[in-house]
Amino acid sequence: MSKSGVCSSVTKKVMAYAGVVSALGIPLGVYCLWRLIQNALLAPDISFYFVKFFVLLVMYVLCRSLFLYIREDYAIDMSFIINCAVILSMGAYAGGAMVLLSTPFIFTTEKEAGQKGGFRLLMLHEEPIKTLFNTSILVLSIVVGGRLYEVSGGASGVWILPDTLWASIVFIISSVVVNLILITGLFALMAHQSFFRMLLAQIKEYFPSMLACAPIGIFMGVLMMSGSGVYLAPLFLMPLLLARYSFKLYLNSKRNYYVMIRTLTAAIEAKDQYTEGHSRRVELYAGKIAAQLKFSAE
Repeated sequence: MSKSGVCSSVTKKVMAYAGVVSALGIPLGVYCLWRLIQNALLAPDISFYFVKFFVLLVMYVLCRSLFLYIREDYAIDMSFIINCAVILSMGAYAGGAMVLLSTPFIFTTEKEAGQKGGFRLLMLHEEPIKTLFNTSILVLSIVVGGRLYEVSGGASGVWILPDTLWASIVFIISSVVVNLILITGLFALMAHQSFFRMLLAQIKEYFPSMLACAPIGIFMGVLMMSGSGVYLAPLFLMPLLLARYSFKLYLNSKRNYYVMIRTLTAAIEAKDQYTEGHSRRVELYAGKIAAQLKFSAE
């Protein structure tokens, strides 16, 4: 089979896989939305129920759109904090509905080549199948994890130790594992590599960041159970957004410093053709030596 034939076959498999996941996740999200409305109608205070959901939805959009960058190639997805909070305070169906309703409002502030401004809605700039797939894996992971949370003894709006704590751990592990399994399935088809090997690599890379977010999410979920939690939770989120902004400023200043050094080096080397490119070669050799010594990119 020719190379183009192999690529076409892989593309068809990837599209079929994404289509199957989307066919499971999107209808489940619509069902969650319907159940959310039913639960709201049965709530003692329907207006407060929707206010709580709206606050969680807004925080989820912000956290899902604004990653907390630790370095240039590594960021923490803070939306898992809100995932934990909504499961503990409102249940699995509210979590699935939240993902579905938030998708049209997810944005990015990263600039692309040829763009003056960085802000744009992802839904308007992504392929539809990519948007559907990303939404579906989030719906499936949150709903499956949320249902296992309830089966394990957890109940939305109720915090009883130690039962709810153990149920929260079940949700954290199960939702992350389901999410990584679905993503790895796509990556394995695209890269034509071993599924289990890639899954272990994904778990090793992303599980620690999810665990770092989980305690904050549990605390916020317990906070949302109180009457004043609706007003206090956004205030609690603000330091995280401020930390994200500070990290971005640091990374931008670091990048600008590197560009300035490269510019000065190029200016110096341009004066002497015999030393032109010397600094770049030294940089490449230093990078190769560091890689052999198992040093990080920093």
